[in-house]
Order: sequence, then structure tokens, then C-alpha cells
Amino acid sequence: MAGRILRLGAGLKSKLRKLKRETKDKNLAERCQIVLLASERPSQQSIAQSVGCHRSRVCRVLKRFKQYRIAGLMDRREDNGRPKVDEGFLQVLADVVQKTPREFGYVRPTWTLEALAEVMESVTGVRVHPSTVWRALRKLGARRGRPKPVVECPLPEKAKKRRLAYLRRLARTVKPGEYVFYVDEVDIHLNPKIGLDWMLPGTQKQVVTPGKNEKCYLAGALDARTGQIIWTGSMRKNSALFLS
Repeated sequence: MAGRILRLGAGLKSKLRKLKRETKDKNLAERCQIVLLASERPSQQSIAQSVGCHRSRVCRVLKRFKQYRIAGLMDRREDNGRPKVDEGFLQVLADVVQKTPREFGYVRPTWTLEALAEVMESVTGVRVHPSTVWRALRKLGARRGRPKPVVECPLPEKAKKRRLAYLRRLARTVKPGEYVFYVDEVDIHLNPKIGLDWMLPGTQKQVVTPGKNEKCYLAGALDARTGQIIWTGSMRKNSALFLS
């Protein structure tokens, strides 16, 4: 056939078709398909379009096939030596992920793959790509979610205990007709907050919302002596919300 990239004998074609048919490795099957198409197609670009890969991959596969024949199609990563991501690496990564980036000198409060890769290199001496960190996290069963925001008490522990003891003592010594309440309020948004989600490349999921956001407000009071909770709601947030 004129214009074809490779000339393959009938026996070699038969071996390639059998290997492609029987292998469970989809990457090996794709490499076999590339070589088979090279005996029919006039250009690497047409092969890449048919297989659905980049032309550079077609070039690499054909180059190895010309050098080593069928052996060149096999995955030789088992000969790369000791794997970087071993049990020790995974254990250290699990410990690091449970901490915050600020404990390692970063300003941001949440981890990125790039930051994890840098910290893992400094801790273990093993340099890996961020995509390798992602695969390691998957092995650990880690998920990408939204952290829960919390507020810490600005007082030192001893000062906090003194303040709480004072408030409890005050609640026990109120005069007749006086009451002590712990009060707070909260905003309720009818439009939901959209968190992180997994989506396929080139797609974006949609979340149905009520449209225009509406707010309502709740206020609650806890009687320090009886433990009774009183609450009320309003569409406006002002002093009348507490007084009601």
C-alpha cells in the first residue's frame, strides 16, 4: 500500500491483533492499534486522530516499535527501580495532610497538590509531581472537600476559665426579678452554598437554586439558671429581634 508508515508481515500483524485482543492493559492495546494503523495510514496525525491521542504519543510508540518490535510496546516501568510512593511515603503524607500548611510556613490555610509536593520533598527527600501526590491521596482514601470554619477563643486558657467561672457565679447570685441569658443570632440564607464537586472534563454541573436570595434571622436565648431555650424569628435583623 502506497504511503503507509510501516510495512508489517502477515505473521507480525496476526501477533499484534492477538495481543490487542487478549490484553487487559488498555494502554498496551492502544499501542498495538497505533502500530497496526501505521501499516495502513500515510501520516502520524491521521493515526492520532483515529486513536484519540496526541501525535507525539504516536511518534514515541512507533519509534520504540522500530527499535524493539513487539517488546518495545510493553510497559517497562517495572524496571524503573524502587517506587517513590511506598508505604513510608503514604504514612508521612497522611500525617502531613492532617496538619495545616501554616504549620509548614505557608500563609494559606488549605492544601494544594503543589504545596503538598513541596512539603513532602522537604520532609522525605523524595521529589514527586503534584499528579503523583493526587494518586497517593486517592490511595489513602482522601477526598477533596470544604473544611468547616471554626472560631477560636481569643483568651488564653486560664483567662477563659476565669471568665466562665465569673459568669456562672453571676448567674447563681442574681437578685429576685433579674434574669441571666446567653443570647445569639444567626442568618439563614435560602440560596444554598455550593460546595466542591467532581465533574468530567469539559462539563459543568448545575445546581437549581431559588433564584433571588432571601434571608431570615433567628435569635435565641438560654436561661443560665433553668436551661430553658427561647427563640424567635424575623425577616429583619435589629434590636427588636432580641427584645421580642
